[in-house]
Amino acid sequence: MALSYSRLVKTPVLTTIHGFSSPRIMPAYEKYRDGYFVSIRNSDRAPGLNYLATVYDGIDLSLYPRLEAARNSGCAAEAGAASRQHFLNFRPLPQGQ
Repeated sequence: MALSYSRLVKTPVLTTIHGFSSPRIMPAYEKYRDGYFVSIRNSDRAPGLNYLATVYDGIDLSLYPRLEAARNSGCAAEAGAASRQHFLNFRPLPQGQ
């Protein structure tokens, strides 16, 4: 956890909270509550941590016209998360779509 090194460097460390895997992880966050945190949803916030903002987990696909061009050429863009790893996947569309 990079958070544990945050007091060893002069550069501010920003930690993004993607939810808490278990209540057992909370003591680690509470120990560094004076650090800088952002959450991806307000519901992922824990009381007492120093949150700077909520940065919602997702992108506005309309801002990326190449994705629409890829879809029109017979490929689909698929965005999502699996095992908390983000991905963007292009795949051929089934016939008739």
